[in-house]
Amino acid sequence: MKKLLDDARICLALLTRLPVPLPKNEDGTKFDLQTNIAQIGKAYRAAPLVGVVVGFVAALAYILGYSLPGAPVYLSAVLAVSAQLMISGASEEIGFAKVLSLRPHPAADAGESDGHDEEAGLVAGVIGAVIVVLLKIFLVAELAEPFRAGLALIAASALGRAVQVQLMAFTSS
Repeated sequence: MKKLLDDARICLALLTRLPVPLPKNEDGTKFDLQTNIAQIGKAYRAAPLVGVVVGFVAALAYILGYSLPGAPVYLSAVLAVSAQLMISGASEEIGFAKVLSLRPHPAADAGESDGHDEEAGLVAGVIGAVIVVLLKIFLVAELAEPFRAGLALIAASALGRAVQVQLMAFTSS
């Protein structure tokens, strides 16, 4: 159980902007990100727990927004997604934007380019990230009821972290 809690602390420190202290090494020395890379890799099994924490905070933000006069669902959804973005540092959205920015340039097929247009890639990444955030807001707002929206935020965040870790493991060399 202590190992799982240490793994969760490592994941919280790496996958969020929360000020979580890293655990001590087994010999009592300070945990170092560079020398403990193998332990960090194993700690990612706790990433869905980080998603639950991020989703829970987003659910609380949704409920807070929903409790305002008139129960504004879109304002509640904006608050919830904003809370997720602030706590997670928008890591999933940044990753998506980076994937879009690496797309090959059409001139590469004709042999006229080295394959990438950085400016167009940056624009595509930003547009893609904005679309993803807007989709999140509208999808959460469509759930309307706070209980359903809260559960969906928690589940989606936990699944998103689990998938993110699996993709990192699958694509790393």
